[in-house]
Amino acid sequence: MAVNIKSEFNTLINKLNSHYKNRLRLGLSGYAQLFFYSFLFCYPSFSYATPDLRGVVGGDAAATVNTQGLTTHVNQFQSSVIIDWNSLNLAADEKLAITQEQTDNLLHRIHSSTATDIYGQITGAGTNLFVNPNGVFFRPGSRVDVGALIASGLQISNSDFLNGDYIFNEMAGTDGFVINSGIINKAYVYFFTHKNRGCLNV
Repeated sequence: MAVNIKSEFNTLINKLNSHYKNRLRLGLSGYAQLFFYSFLFCYPSFSYATPDLRGVVGGDAAATVNTQGLTTHVNQFQSSVIIDWNSLNLAADEKLAITQEQTDNLLHRIHSSTATDIYGQITGAGTNLFVNPNGVFFRPGSRVDVGALIASGLQISNSDFLNGDYIFNEMAGTDGFVINSGIINKAYVYFFTHKNRGCLNV
């Protein structure tokens, strides 16, 4: 069941809606809960190679992705684009550089069986959604500079995203943690998760 987000988050949602003209809604299943939190919680660290691309929905006409050295470059050519990743992890010296307009929306759907670990840097001008039902972790030392950030352990369908309907639903059998221990700069920040660990950092 999809419900409208209520209470004290309405002000933030209205700001996001007026700026990006999207409806932000959350589908709740079981004990799924919405948290707009930055968490201070650390998991064991690992080393990762550059992001592993699966494909771009809509092909090269929608966006291109290429890696040069330690930087993965994304060039977005349409206002709403979906990129499928086999995995999306960044080591401390790696960077995901996204070239996009401020009004652009980019969904990064991660198909990994493990959580996404970000130790490096992400840059972009528009709204970037990182969706991994196994978790999204922004580690100590990481930095995100984007127009708006949505990190989710809940799923959103391609059609809902492309229609501007931000409806998220729990995926059974996954943890869906979203944890921030890094720096998120100059952005509206929304974390969607159905499990909560760590401390609220305000």
